Parts: sequence; C-alpha cells; structure tokens
Amino acid sequence: MYEVSLEYLAALQEPIQRYKIKMKVGSQNLTEADIVAGSLTIKNQCSDRDIVQIGSVYTGELKAIIAPDIVERSTWKGARIEVSEGMMISEDPEAFEYVPLGVYYVAEANHSAEGVSITAYDAMLRFDKVFNLSSTRGKPFDILKMLCEDCRVTLGMSRRQVEDLTNGEAPVALYSENDCQTYRDVLFWLAQFLACFATIDREGRLVLREYRNIVTR
Repeated sequence: MYEVSLEYLAALQEPIQRYKIKMKVGSQNLTEADIVAGSLTIKNQCSDRDIVQIGSVYTGELKAIIAPDIVERSTWKGARIEVSEGMMISEDPEAFEYVPLGVYYVAEANHSAEGVSITAYDAMLRFDKVFNLSSTRGKPFDILKMLCEDCRVTLGMSRRQVEDLTNGEAPVALYSENDCQTYRDVLFWLAQFLACFATIDREGRLVLREYRNIVTR
C-alpha cells in the first residue's frame, strides 16, 4: 500500500479537495498548465477482461494532449513519462502532497495546432518480445529475475516476497510448447502458477499481486 501522510488522510475527509497534476517528460518538468484540460487519462486494471482473471498481464496506458512547443518535437518517441497527482493538505496554497500515478513510455506522438497528442504505455509492453528458450526451469523468483533482466524492467519484489506467494517456493518448468512464445506468455503462466496477476507499480517496476479483501494501492 502506498503510504501518505496523516495530513493527506485528513484532507481526504474534507468536503472539497484541490488537486494538481505534474508530469516529467524525460528530464523536463511540466505542470498542469502544459496539459490541455481534460485530456489526461490513465487506464490500468488487474485483468484484461470483464471478469477477474488469474495470470493477467495488463498493460497500463496513458493519453494526454500537451501544449505545442513545450517539449522538443524530436524527443517524444520513446520518452519516459512520470506523472503524479498532488492534493492540497493545508490552507497554504503551496502545500500539496503528491502521489505517483505511474511511469510510461511514449509510443505515439501526433502533432496538431492544439498540441501533441501522446499515447504511452507502461513497462509491461517490454515483455512483448520473442522468447527463444525451448524451456525454463527454476524457482519463481529466479525466473522473474531473468524475465526482467532480459526485458530491461526492474523487479519490484524481493525473493522473500515471491516465496511468500502461493507456490512461491515450488520449482516450476515452462516449455515453449505451452504457448510460451513471448516473455509476456512466460510471465502469464508464471503468474497463474503463483495465483496472482502481474502489473507495473507506481515506480515502474514489475510486481505480482494476489486477489485479497485488503485494498492494495
């Protein structure tokens, strides 16, 4: 669960909240004044279907329209985007506490008079590459670590955290005959084996999460 301050929790109980958005594109910091009003959307979920699915590997998506000439045109493709939402936590108009909303990478940037319409995806998309090994054997943590290293994604779990999952200490064997044609296929099967779904967290790291009756943010 993402930790926030007591002041933040108290501000949530107020009848009116005030929010700000800030975004970082590469090394350049943007404010909500640089984002066309109402254009920012973030889509992410635990399953890619309308029902709960064990083993889901959903890719998060960010869309926004950025005012023209804010970011150099040639730097958009593949640019890393970090976005956060801040809430005012006191009467001081500058007192905002920010919560990260994720890390995304620009896949499309279409330029118009209105601005730059961008579509970006989180690091889950990096697992969509061909998996050439005919078989994979080992403990779940070691396989997860291999997948992340090969696809340049940070693993956001320790060995102990993985071992604490269902079947987390059991050896596993995956074969290409089991439809493991991409790294994402392997991640899907491994998440199923561990009774989890895979997702990219707020810091852009791969994590596996269980379905529980406790909220995880």
